Amino acid sequence: CSLSFLADGFRLVGGKGAGEVFSNSAVFNNPVAGMLVGVLVTVLVQSSSTSTSIFITMVAAELLTVKQAHPLVMGTSHAMHSPVTPGNAQTQCAQQ
Repeated sequence: CSLSFLADGFRLVGGKGAGEVFSNSAVFNNPVAGMLVGVLVTVLVQSSSTSTSIFITMVAAELLTVKQAHPLVMGTSHAMHSPVTPGNAQTQCAQQ
């Protein structure tokens, strides 16, 4: 399964230290801040599918809990319905 392959990669790269950082982080334990992180990541990668996949893989790798990932995934959905993401894409297309 590709999800387990990605989760193994996250575990290998992140290690136990990364899981402890995420679990003890005030940002990831605050739903509003977590949602804003989800929006920011989605705007940066310009893909809600990619950012959602990253968050879900982090849950599978046990770097995040489901409770912590829920606002992050909600933020990815809100980012795609905001004027920031399409506007950013238009700017990039206009520059080419």
